[in-house]
Amino acid sequence: MAVNWDNIDSQVHCELINELIEKGSCPFPFDLSERLKVAVCEIESSFLRLAENHALVLHPGTTRVWVIHPFSVSPTTTWVETDERGWWAPCLWCAFGMAFLLKGEVRIHSRLGGRERLALFRIMDGVLAEGSEYVIHFSIPPRDAWENVHHFCACVQPFRNEEEIPAWCKAHGLPLGESITPNVLLALARVWYGGHRNPDWIKWNARDAQRIFGEVGLNGPFWDLGSHDGRY
Repeated sequence: MAVNWDNIDSQVHCELINELIEKGSCPFPFDLSERLKVAVCEIESSFLRLAENHALVLHPGTTRVWVIHPFSVSPTTTWVETDERGWWAPCLWCAFGMAFLLKGEVRIHSRLGGRERLALFRIMDGVLAEGSEYVIHFSIPPRDAWENVHHFCACVQPFRNEEEIPAWCKAHGLPLGESITPNVLLALARVWYGGHRNPDWIKWNARDAQRIFGEVGLNGPFWDLGSHDGRY
């Protein structure tokens, strides 16, 4: 079960997101200690609570940030760029969410099925301007995402059409899940990630997450979070 959320956690989360957006890198606990005028141990405790609440992922055994959704601090195969700067995203869901934090024209570079063919998505002021012809496949249901969030994200992949997906799943021993259009993914990302720069942001609980899925038309067993009581 997730630990409690402290008031400082929202501030720390906001600082991490804003510095990634503005500088392309993630601050360390001592940086935030000076900025927020609190002890380093309090910042480290906040990092650990944020990780327990699935608001970020730390390198094992450390307080060094690995992922703070929708950004990855480590390289991935999903690259998001504006005219000023670029960032890595854990997956396309995250990449689409970044478009609502970055504003203006955002270009997302990915690979079809994570393989050799390139796919480009261009989002202009929150509207999909290029890439609507693809489909986005989720192998793993969201209720299982935090069993291994890196694997979950890696299995969110674009394809040219639905017909390509079963053979891809069979070839790589991955589950055949469900596919959605880029515009549905964009609608999901808008609600899911649009408020991540707010200084009072709190990670979605399971009830909120289920409501968001329903609002964008993602219903049925695959999108059912069941009895989970953690944060998404």
